[in-house]
Amino acid sequence: MNENYLQQLKRGTLEMIFLALISEKPMYGGEIMNILNNEGAPYFSGAKEGSVYPVFYRLEDAGLIVSVPNGNQKKDFYITDEGLKKLDEMKEYWLEFTKTVDYFLNRTEEVKDNE
Repeated sequence: MNENYLQQLKRGTLEMIFLALISEKPMYGGEIMNILNNEGAPYFSGAKEGSVYPVFYRLEDAGLIVSVPNGNQKKDFYITDEGLKKLDEMKEYWLEFTKTVDYFLNRTEEVKDNE
């Protein structure tokens, strides 16, 4: 697959994925990178600080997460109430969005069946 296309897809979903992971439990950046690299292969493997931390900063600036020093020279990220609301909205939107994309991807088959 075209690497540029994959980058665009990842860029559009990382904030939602981060919120989903942090909603499970507070995590620090390295934990998120490990999960992406181990459980997200092949699409999200290769996660590095340079791609992960800007997402954290955007989420924090938007008030969706907060960072708290954990005493180990790391920060744990916690989801806020606003972040939980936003995650619910994103999930709902994602389900509708993927249904629509699936419709268009399979439309040709449906049109052929109706002819």
